[in-house]
Amino acid sequence: MKIIYITTAMEEGDYNAFVTQWSVALNPSKQNFNLKLIKALSEKNEIEVFSIRPFSRTLCQIYYLDRASRDDKNIKWHYLAIPRYRVFKFPACKSQTLDILDHMDLVDTIVLTETINPICLHVANAIQDKYKIPVVGIVTESPSNIRNTTKDFSQRIFKMGQRFDGYLALTSGLNTVFNPNNKPNLVFEGVVNNDFPPRITNEFGRYIFYKGSLQDNSGIYQLIDAFKNVEDPALRLLISGHHADNTKLNKAIESDSRIVNLGILNSKKSIQLEMNALINIDPRPYSEDLDRFSIPDNIVEYLDSGVITICVKNSKIKKHFPENVIWSKSGDTANLYESITKVLSLTDEERQNIGKSAKQKAQELYSQKKIADSINKFLEELL
Repeated sequence: MKIIYITTAMEEGDYNAFVTQWSVALNPSKQNFNLKLIKALSEKNEIEVFSIRPFSRTLCQIYYLDRASRDDKNIKWHYLAIPRYRVFKFPACKSQTLDILDHMDLVDTIVLTETINPICLHVANAIQDKYKIPVVGIVTESPSNIRNTTKDFSQRIFKMGQRFDGYLALTSGLNTVFNPNNKPNLVFEGVVNNDFPPRITNEFGRYIFYKGSLQDNSGIYQLIDAFKNVEDPALRLLISGHHADNTKLNKAIESDSRIVNLGILNSKKSIQLEMNALINIDPRPYSEDLDRFSIPDNIVEYLDSGVITICVKNSKIKKHFPENVIWSKSGDTANLYESITKVLSLTDEERQNIGKSAKQKAQELYSQKKIADSINKFLEELL
């Protein structure tokens, strides 16, 4: 089977170089998720990735994103040229993709596409119209959960994304909003890494690690306040993420030298820090919309680290990991502090046993082989 994969993701080394050209921190969650899925599916399939890289005239130092390609085992990366002006991006990406596909054997071929990026959807709709091959939407989030989006944007995304032949979704709620006609679908919460980077010397000592959004509604400031109440001079809080108000964040942490803002980290470094942490934590407060339409990628990654995890309620994750995670009652300061002190009161053996049990369960549910086998079976039934 050949898979055409329409995405904003890039090959890992190319992405790490690309983000250095931006004046703001890019959100790496879609990059990390799609790259893991691409690698998983490439074990048994030929993957043709059409990468529609993010681009901004004001925030990116690169003047023009040229067309390029590279081979990586079973994965062929097609980097489309991206014009500087948004109005030209849609037709440019469509014409380049169709030009490449016109010269490609499309027997036993299926298309996977991101469903939150309108250019990816535009290209996928064009492929569906011209070649009459199955197209499957990969639904990782709802437009309603993205900051600064409008109702018109959400309606446009749903209109374009509801045309496909099938859906891969991270939650049943996401499948429902993108797939109102109940076309073939497969729901899974995430995928974890096959290959772990080597452990590195722990330069930070004992620490709690958080990576993810640094927006006000992420729980980061409640976490900082909770940590300041922990009376352990040797314990540190390491944070890494995107969408930060750096002025506000720096002011919040300046009174406690134990708190370190690491900025944006590449995937390898993040995983190494997760593996060396005393505790991995996600303080994001519970909301019905987020619970219905979101699976935090960092939590799935935490579960696979072998280190004990603290997080606030997520019904899908809690169903599988009721005793393998320390569940904070809420995302407020008092409850996060209570959860942290609870973990600190455990013995090293108790913490390690909980972390190991979560990792074992995560591998059973979300290993690349497990997810790839399920998706391959699903896609073959659509051909």
